Amino acid sequence: MFSNVSDTELDALYSACMFTIYPSRYEGWGLPVTESLAKGKVPLVSRISSLPEAGLDFAEYFDLEVETDFREKLEALLTDPNLLARKEKRIIREFRPRPWIEIAQEIIDKSLGVERQNHPFTIYHDATFYSFSRKHRRGQSPHAASAERFRAGTGWAEPDEKGCWITDEGITELVFTQPSVRYPDRLHLYLLAYGGAPASPVEKNTESLCDDDGHLHQLNIQIGKRVHSFHVEAERERWILVLIEVDDIADKEVRLQLDTLPISGRRNSFAVGIKSAYLCEAGDTAARLNFVEGIALGAPDALVNPHAVASEKMSRPVATELALAAPHDGRD
Repeated sequence: MFSNVSDTELDALYSACMFTIYPSRYEGWGLPVTESLAKGKVPLVSRISSLPEAGLDFAEYFDLEVETDFREKLEALLTDPNLLARKEKRIIREFRPRPWIEIAQEIIDKSLGVERQNHPFTIYHDATFYSFSRKHRRGQSPHAASAERFRAGTGWAEPDEKGCWITDEGITELVFTQPSVRYPDRLHLYLLAYGGAPASPVEKNTESLCDDDGHLHQLNIQIGKRVHSFHVEAERERWILVLIEVDDIADKEVRLQLDTLPISGRRNSFAVGIKSAYLCEAGDTAARLNFVEGIALGAPDALVNPHAVASEKMSRPVATELALAAPHDGRD
């Protein structure tokens, strides 16, 4: 095993080898496959994830779950010099590695193209339970819809199994495109927030609205010119309700900006995270009752598909709080 190999040593290794083997179980791209082809060598590669895109039809592929397939492909390259020579000649004759500058320019062009098209955010579906988790946690139905489509801005951390943290590294927004509605007066947005661990050491700050023990975080949600503020306990979760008025909806788009206040005067980049969301029309009594009933039973996934969890064992309800952001003063 060689580590930290220099470019000169790497060139020598590629030049001296018969072919390369890349039996990976997953790759985001697989740069060694492209390197092997650039050096005129046949790569023997597992047919998974992005590797067929990297190796195109120049690489030799095998089924990762079939040992005999790998053995047969390996023996063929080892024992048949004519086969190896034909593949090498084709690589040298036809393969053209793409320079980094070309790839970078393609990414830029595609990104600008999306902006020029004013690509709309995905329309939400009424009375649907959305998850911000990268993976659905245990006890959470796989039928829960993904909320990834609604996140905007650079202030979101990478989603994890619990949800998605709000950081102080940029603007953090939620953007919903409203479909045709039966009750166009107001919308109800329910968010399941959770608090990060208390900051340590705790520092007092008269400007902070958090308690002296550092066990409270503040979540601010701005819609238009109004700001709603909520307190979220450290290492606990809490359902909050934000009322969205007609004036908050511009061209059927609802845009919310989220921010957190330092915990007891000490900035914590992971003070509050968002686990789940549920958006419905204020006048849709059935949808609101469905939400309350699902939370009360400890099975919010039933909001997506009431029959999906009917045969599953009911999980133990989690104690949560529900806060209301009143439009007139923005306090909970």
